[in-house]
Amino acid sequence: MSERKDVVTKVDWQKVLPCSMLKSTFGVAIRIPVLFLGMAAVLVTIGGSTVGQSLFISDGDSVEGTTVTEPMALASDVASDDAEYYFFTCVGRIMDGDLMGVIGDVHSKLLPTAEVSGWNAAALSIWHIVLVLAVWSFFGGAISRIAVVELGRHERVTFGEAIDFGKKKFISGFMAPVFIVISMCVMALPVLGIAALARFEFGVAIAGLLWILVIVFGISITVLMFGLLFGWPLMNPAIMAEEAGDMFEAVSRSMAYTYQAPLKYLLYTVACIGIGMLGYVVVMNFTNVAESVIINVSGITAGETGAATLEAAAKSHYQNDISGPVAFGSRVISSLHIAGRTMAVGFLFTFFVSAAAGIYLLLRRAVDQTPLDDVYVVDEETKYALPELMEAAKAPAEVDENELSTSPELSVAGGENDGVSETASDTTEPQEPDAEDEADTVDSSDDNGDAQ
Repeated sequence: MSERKDVVTKVDWQKVLPCSMLKSTFGVAIRIPVLFLGMAAVLVTIGGSTVGQSLFISDGDSVEGTTVTEPMALASDVASDDAEYYFFTCVGRIMDGDLMGVIGDVHSKLLPTAEVSGWNAAALSIWHIVLVLAVWSFFGGAISRIAVVELGRHERVTFGEAIDFGKKKFISGFMAPVFIVISMCVMALPVLGIAALARFEFGVAIAGLLWILVIVFGISITVLMFGLLFGWPLMNPAIMAEEAGDMFEAVSRSMAYTYQAPLKYLLYTVACIGIGMLGYVVVMNFTNVAESVIINVSGITAGETGAATLEAAAKSHYQNDISGPVAFGSRVISSLHIAGRTMAVGFLFTFFVSAAAGIYLLLRRAVDQTPLDDVYVVDEETKYALPELMEAAKAPAEVDENELSTSPELSVAGGENDGVSETASDTTEPQEPDAEDEADTVDSSDDNGDAQ
């Protein structure tokens, strides 16, 4: 009896251990098209923040130092020795129940803050919220499309297709979190109405009887708020991965996955944080080494003065004693190096979006038992189905016109309209001549006889 031996040559770890897919998020995040989208997102955020400050902050208002408008300052803060201490401090504060305080500190760290009073403060906050939502919806949507297709189906999406998806799904991505905020505001109306009764002594008694409603609506608002806080990163992947991805599906899926698989969500997030920290170290060191190589190699033939000028320009050090062509060349070199460093900082954004896409696919598999590769793609037949139908509808008309243009009746009749009428008359049944037509025929025959 022969013995059959099977040799295992390859293990599909994604089927054995689905969470191993998260290691591929780094590869997605460092692709050149994805990094360009991340750099564009950072630059748009910087430009939008600057515009907001110029619109709503007057000269008398004092603005605190911010990092979002200085990409390398943000990078140095993340890579500093205090970053680890700050991270674990925030974790401890969250464990103590100070989640809202941590969110406020992160907001003040990433977005410009100013001592603005009155309506300017509200307008500046709304401007920042709209700016973040717009950047996340368009650039984050395009990156999410690339990530869900590559992580789920192991296929590539072109840069143009990703931009098209970002444009088509922009409204859904923008309105999904806004829909939750509007729902929270609607639920807050009964609470405000009952609380307004406390202005009167007798109204306090009525408010006490209705306070159970305040508790119910307060808990509902808290559920929506936590769903928005933790489910917001899952909204764009839901829109980009599903065939009918829209605002409502993004809200329902993000809420469901956040509350139905919270432990898995936490474990996947911790794994992505570890991968992201290692990836950020690699990206920043690669950027710094590449910049040093460029400066040292170019200084070999540039001479002492030229090498100093090139080094100052590459490191974006402002020089007051240069002008003319030297100043122009220095500005160009400085701009290119700033763009490179901004792209490196944009890795934070691209990895965050890519990791959110991977976590969404894993949570969808855990909750809905949906395969990882079940990602909507536009195939060639679907993409070009409508133009084919339009061409098929036009084909008979073109054939008829071609037959009419080559018909011999056109040359005999002497015109296109005559040819059409003669062709049409051939297709109709013969009709008996009217009495007037017979009389005209008799008269014409008489005239011909007289003439003869």
